[in-house]
Amino acid sequence: MGAIEVGTSGWEYGDWQELYGKGSLKREEMISGYFQHFDLLELSSTYLYRPDPEEIELVGERAHSMGNKEVSVKLPRKASYDLAMEEGPGPMRDVLFDFSRIALQPLEDAGVLSTTVFQSSHNFYLRGDITYPTKRNIDEPLPRYDLGIRRLEEILEILGDLPGQPVIELRNSSWISEDISLLKEARDLLIRYGCTLAVVDGPSFPWIVETVTPDHYVRFLGRNRKNWFKGMRGESISRYDYSYTGSELMERAVSIRELLPVTLNSIRVVFCNYPGAQAVRNALEMKDMLSHVSF
Repeated sequence: MGAIEVGTSGWEYGDWQELYGKGSLKREEMISGYFQHFDLLELSSTYLYRPDPEEIELVGERAHSMGNKEVSVKLPRKASYDLAMEEGPGPMRDVLFDFSRIALQPLEDAGVLSTTVFQSSHNFYLRGDITYPTKRNIDEPLPRYDLGIRRLEEILEILGDLPGQPVIELRNSSWISEDISLLKEARDLLIRYGCTLAVVDGPSFPWIVETVTPDHYVRFLGRNRKNWFKGMRGESISRYDYSYTGSELMERAVSIRELLPVTLNSIRVVFCNYPGAQAVRNALEMKDMLSHVSF
């Protein structure tokens, strides 16, 4: 039976005073304050920006020195959204291997890297006739790429060559069967390549649990459906502006605890609703609930 670890996506936010205390704090004090409350951190700055070597070194050092802390890393959007939609996997592979050298390998060497998270595009379909809306002229035909299941396998192969346990988050409903489970073709590939499917609580994908590896990875995105689909490009703050109620958290706490008998390693739970420190409050509530919920 595995362990449950709870944390947040990101840590260096100016409005998280309740976690770090009031006043201007140095980065060293902020990351130490974070790990005093949580054993897991999902590095999210790496998704939109080139990795900051100082942040990587600092997080790795503090996670190691404070003991039993884990770091999960979001892989860059350039690879998971943009280059994953190109006709060939070569450019995506090059970006991810360079990213690994700068961000993943130092954390692996520090002994704190747990998982890597590949957040796929909403436009990443199962079907091979996928169309990606990149054109500006509405009269110009959309480009058609042979993606789908073949591209998923190429992605999984690349992720398997990177340090850390790979996790993929799918955001398009074409990967779901009629009984609200992952399609068998995709599930078989995840098992073959040892990649964990992220369990998502959010507007874009249903809560689907697939035990395909010894781990589970749960991401709470918020339930702000009204703002979630307003412009699919970019990462609008308003999309993640949501605070889970106690009853919503308790329902999921029970579901997460029910995964323990089929989890050999870890269940990692990450809150992404960062505006206004809502992720902090909900993560702390979830930690408390998970320590008291019984089967």
